[in-house]
Amino acid sequence: MLSAANRASAKIGSLRSADVTCLATSFMTVTRRALATHHSGRFEIGRLYPVYIHPLSQIVLEHLQVSRSDWLLRKGLDQGLTINKDGTFVLSFPPEFDGHDDAGRIWTSYDADKKQHWVTVYKDTLLGRYPLKGSVDACWHTEKALVQETVDRLIERISDAERKSMAVM
Repeated sequence: MLSAANRASAKIGSLRSADVTCLATSFMTVTRRALATHHSGRFEIGRLYPVYIHPLSQIVLEHLQVSRSDWLLRKGLDQGLTINKDGTFVLSFPPEFDGHDDAGRIWTSYDADKKQHWVTVYKDTLLGRYPLKGSVDACWHTEKALVQETVDRLIERISDAERKSMAVM
């Protein structure tokens, strides 16, 4: 899956250089650490191990990295990636206050009973869960576009919730 991360990093070259280079470097560093720690349980400099990333989780991560990199940087999500053994991931928002560890997160999951992949967000008062796969028969390109639309909708909901909370203050 590292080649997919490398392809996504190459696509980033056409975007704003300074911020995107920082984001690409951060994501690649996190990816390398995830690859290294997945196999051995500890970080070993210079050692890369393959790690499984589910194709739907990969679409979400690539879309965030390529199309929403400015948003990722503004929210501090370029530092909070964890890749799980089952191919899902967690992107943690950085703490907003000292002593407040859980500032929210975005994660993918799989519900085995419903045979459904999800992307979920928890941030402040917002909790939302969005399906990543609508139909077993959907073609791959249509599915990829639908997943990207879902991610965009999720980001819009986070932004709306933040605007509402700022209006209350």
